[in-house]
Order: sequence, then structure tokens, then C-alpha cells
Amino acid sequence: MIKIAAWIQAIYVTIMTWLIGRLLEAASIADKKIQSELIGLPESFVFSMGSLPDGPKFVMQRKDDNTLRCLKKKDTTTADLVISFKHVKHAFRFFLSGRNRTLICQRTHRAQW
Repeated sequence: MIKIAAWIQAIYVTIMTWLIGRLLEAASIADKKIQSELIGLPESFVFSMGSLPDGPKFVMQRKDDNTLRCLKKKDTTTADLVISFKHVKHAFRFFLSGRNRTLICQRTHRAQW
């Protein structure tokens, strides 16, 4: 396997994290199915996804019209749900993986129980 420099991994994860956040926001505006899924969440529900310890992350908030909004970095809202990768290299491997992510998440979930 080819070793990829840590700084390249960090750039890739930063771009992917930013892109996922913005695409979730856009999809929640355009897709009625996503809006119907968001109805089940409490108003002003906040979730985040990022890399530890101080890696890239995005923070999303459910708006009253059942869409998502990316919060600015200066917003210090506490997230109700936090999805974290232990390290940027783990996020890199996850984003780059061609495997079925649902299967990976199911395996991880079972391992924690």
C-alpha cells in the first residue's frame, strides 16, 4: 500500500468534511424525503461530525422549516449528537474507502455493544 503524507490526508479530510456539510445542507433544501426524516428530530437539533483532537469538523442545525443549516465556526452551540473520528488518518481511510460504509458502521456498532 502506498503511504500518503499526513498533511495530504489532512487536506483531503478537510475538503471532504466541508463538502459533506454543504451537500447535506443543499440536499435538505431540495429533497422532500430528507425533510420528512428531519421532522422526527427536536427543533434546533444540532449534530456535528469531525476528527479528533482538533481536526476539521462541521456543525449542522435543524431549522424550523425541516432543513439543515451549517453553523459558522464562531457559533459555540453544543451539539446534541457528535460523530467523531479518533484521528484524521481514520477519517481519511473512511472517506477514501470503496467498501460499503453501511456495513462498516454496522460492524463498528456491534463491536461497541
